[in-house]
Amino acid sequence: MNAVAASEHKNDIDPGRRFEALLLAAESVRDLEAGLQEILSSALRQVGAQKGIIRLFDAQDTLHICAQSGYDEEYLSCYRHISAKDNRASSRAVRTGAAVFIPDIDLDPDYRPYVEGARVAGYRAVLSVPIFSAGGNLLGVMSAHLSEPKDIPGEALKSFDVHARLAASFMERMVRDEQA
Repeated sequence: MNAVAASEHKNDIDPGRRFEALLLAAESVRDLEAGLQEILSSALRQVGAQKGIIRLFDAQDTLHICAQSGYDEEYLSCYRHISAKDNRASSRAVRTGAAVFIPDIDLDPDYRPYVEGARVAGYRAVLSVPIFSAGGNLLGVMSAHLSEPKDIPGEALKSFDVHARLAASFMERMVRDEQA
């Protein structure tokens, strides 16, 4: 069991204490991918998602997978790099600077080109939240993929957003540590 999972297990009753434990655990991690993986795993539990991805944004308008949960190598090799200009939920979140929640991808006309890939990957609903630095620069996007059409309660959406902000803080700390 990783440090975050262990700390969350100890604090199942109090979400505030669980999140505090996640913050402390993230502070001890010194590897970008490992830290983002722990943050993503915690965020996915909050919204009841089986799969998810954190993608980093680059200057060429491309999103690159940095952390993931639940996907096999075949899926990852096909979707490791995607354009921020297409109509996937993660790309829309990047372009609009706001969370994008699609409770049923079959009902979203803009998602039609991606439905077949989503079926193969095993998801029907998606939540994507942009990750911004403290200075407002876009760093990436965190997405949760749910196997069935679903509404996500407001508190769970807020928690997912807080996890995205934690991911931003963690990424900025990693950059500072590298520069020191």
